[in-house]
Amino acid sequence: DAQTFPRFSKRLALHAVHDPVLMVMAVAQGQPLGAVVAEHAPDAVKGRLLSCWVRPDRRRQGLGTALLLRLEALLAERGCTTLEAPYRSNWASTAAFEGLMQSLGWAPPRCAQVLCVNHDLPRLLQTRWLQRAALPDGVEVFPWADLTAAEAEVITRTQDAEAWFDSVLTPFQLEHLLEPTTSFGLRQSGQVIGWIVRHRLRPDRLQCTTFAVRRGAPYGCGLALLRHSIAAQVDLGIRDASYMVDANNRKMLAFMRRRLAPYGMTEAENRIGQKKLAPVS
Repeated sequence: DAQTFPRFSKRLALHAVHDPVLMVMAVAQGQPLGAVVAEHAPDAVKGRLLSCWVRPDRRRQGLGTALLLRLEALLAERGCTTLEAPYRSNWASTAAFEGLMQSLGWAPPRCAQVLCVNHDLPRLLQTRWLQRAALPDGVEVFPWADLTAAEAEVITRTQDAEAWFDSVLTPFQLEHLLEPTTSFGLRQSGQVIGWIVRHRLRPDRLQCTTFAVRRGAPYGCGLALLRHSIAAQVDLGIRDASYMVDANNRKMLAFMRRRLAPYGMTEAENRIGQKKLAPVS
């Protein structure tokens, strides 16, 4: 349940789990002591760890090690050759979990994304550089909820042909969490040339999950779109906004650190651990 497995429950809310889910649990006198949960597709060779939890009073007794080893063995029996574990650098359990992975022979974790959280959007909105942002002539902002089916089809078709944005920036993700009042698109000559899509992760925070502007778009489009979305969020009375930035996107990270860091921004890494599983003979 949500109280026993809070991290797992939150992840289920944010990411639809379609693959079979495998759970290994330790129980004593009918009470859960710990559990590990993973998903894996029947025809895939990669499993994904969703949760690793041990009751606080039973930690540092080898229970987490035993649970994870049993999970690895069961996945290997099902044909999985790799197990991945996504987690965040600022979680209270990160140091302990990384120690557990190291002791079990996992590869060193890699940083996949950087989560930047701005805690004072009203003050950010008043900066001169953002106040000066204006849409170029011939470009309009429209609510993302007004995107037509035909426009969505064009985005998908042109992406298949040209790959003009990174796949992680698709605007068609987490649609059940879309915050329509702060999500917008850009049109030029009737064509969609960009978007900023925010999702409501919790009542007091919105996440800017994808922000993309087509290469060659008129100068200033992206900044004006960002200002429009921030202003809409400030109108909602929500001060916190998070931005998920690909770790390899040095240009965007530099922009965030230069422009947003002075206004109450914090950072955390989305890390991925990985282990090759021994085949079952």
